[in-house]
Amino acid sequence: MSLMLHLQIEPQAFSALQMMKFAINHPQRFQKNFYVIAFLTAFIKVLIIVTIEVMNIFALLVKCNVIDCVTGYLKYYALVNFDSYMFSGMVGMPLYSQVSNNEILVIDRTTSLKNNWSAKTEFYSEKKHEANSEAAAHEAPPVHRN
Repeated sequence: MSLMLHLQIEPQAFSALQMMKFAINHPQRFQKNFYVIAFLTAFIKVLIIVTIEVMNIFALLVKCNVIDCVTGYLKYYALVNFDSYMFSGMVGMPLYSQVSNNEILVIDRTTSLKNNWSAKTEFYSEKKHEANSEAAAHEAPPVHRN
């Protein structure tokens, strides 16, 4: 049952991690410092998912029969999908039509050099090489004594 719950909620945790990464890598897409709020919202979602998984494991350890395990699984599954149940109840509201038609939520893939780890390491290694070559140029030539 624990594995089943994990397989059910793993995509939600992955999407929350992607939201966290997007908020940190693209703060210019948010007004003022609202990227921090977006990051914290996704972070809290990840914390809730991990907490529910741990609670499910502990609850399964104390269950004695199969019926209790199944009801415990259903209870935690409903808890994890609470946001989906609430969103499905918003049919007819303006926000529901915008989000369900993907007018607001657009995944935009960018490959900027600023956020590319390999580009950052190459940039810093070039700077280090330049600094070493400048330091070597300013050193006094070695004195040879006969």
